[in-house]
Amino acid sequence: MKERKILIIDDDDNILKIIQLNLEKLGYHVLLSGDGEDGFEKIRMIKPNLVITDFMIPGMSGLEVLKKTKEKYPEIIVIFMTAYGSQKIAVDAMKKGADDYVIKPFIPEELMLMVEKHIENKRIRKENEKLREKLEEKEKKIEMIQSRMSGQVNIFYKEKDKKIKLSSEYSKVAEIVAQEFINPLSIFSGYLQFLTKNEYKDKDILIKMNKILDKVEKSIKDLIVFSNSEKNPILEWININYIIEEVLKKVEEKFLEKDIHLIKNFHKDIPNIRADSNQIHHAFYNLILNAIYFTENNGEISVSTKYNASKMYIEIADNGKGIAKENLSKIFTPFFTTKPPGKGLGLGLSIVDNVIQNHNGIIKVKSKINKGSSIIIIIPQN
Repeated sequence: MKERKILIIDDDDNILKIIQLNLEKLGYHVLLSGDGEDGFEKIRMIKPNLVITDFMIPGMSGLEVLKKTKEKYPEIIVIFMTAYGSQKIAVDAMKKGADDYVIKPFIPEELMLMVEKHIENKRIRKENEKLREKLEEKEKKIEMIQSRMSGQVNIFYKEKDKKIKLSSEYSKVAEIVAQEFINPLSIFSGYLQFLTKNEYKDKDILIKMNKILDKVEKSIKDLIVFSNSEKNPILEWININYIIEEVLKKVEEKFLEKDIHLIKNFHKDIPNIRADSNQIHHAFYNLILNAIYFTENNGEISVSTKYNASKMYIEIADNGKGIAKENLSKIFTPFFTTKPPGKGLGLGLSIVDNVIQNHNGIIKVKSKINKGSSIIIIIPQN
């Protein structure tokens, strides 16, 4: 949407009318002033998005209007007008902060293009500033998460299995962390250096930087969730259908991106179970994300729940790539993944396994290459 308010200051009524008609045709709200003092008062009261001012105007010169405007309202765009042969004045105006200048007599279409260019540049700068603020917020979040996760991976390996050969496992963790964190952050740093050296008008780079930070933030959160997934669950009465619906809403865009058809078959009036809502939410979030990742475009994923003999049965099935027979026994192993480097830590299904064990549940997996996979979770009601 256009930023609408433009003020024109000139003592020539014909000039005012020509510019007004052309700007209004483009959809701008145009205000007029015949002298510098009245013009600056309108600037003070209305704060237009852009001002076009002539040099030779009564009351206060165009240069004075420019100077006062830029001192008090530096965000307002000022285009300076001057007569042919007065280029020196135009250059002086640019030194004093004018955003552009036009020499009379001018072609109205060229002035309109100039106005549109500056309005659009201002809009892009605003969007970039908002994106920068979001990036700064995400950086702060990542710093907080990093401080919380300090030492968590080491603690896990000391307590999880005393028999693991720590040196080889740490090497594996280091390699994964390098792919998940160092590589994206190197790209992020490169983009940042580019932005500091260039007046970049396209927000594409900032969006890419935002996605990189999202990815790093998710990986760090996965590590924290993984390190906490062995803790005793905080039990409360929850509704499994409601939890899964929450997860499906959270990943709705990912279904749309790949045009995956979702089939829901929920047990009606399913009773509540005693479980840790956060742990259960993370478990099903990871299961459904995994199904989406390994399902091709235009594929199909079904999610069903049922209750029988004081037990909950939750099945997530897809018609995706399937799991190779030799990998079926490894899929719940921490840091095991068949995804390409940099596409995941390999903790999603490990978190699922820990959470379901915490709730005295079991997991059954069926899969065929190029046919799809089915994961059934069975959790006792109490």
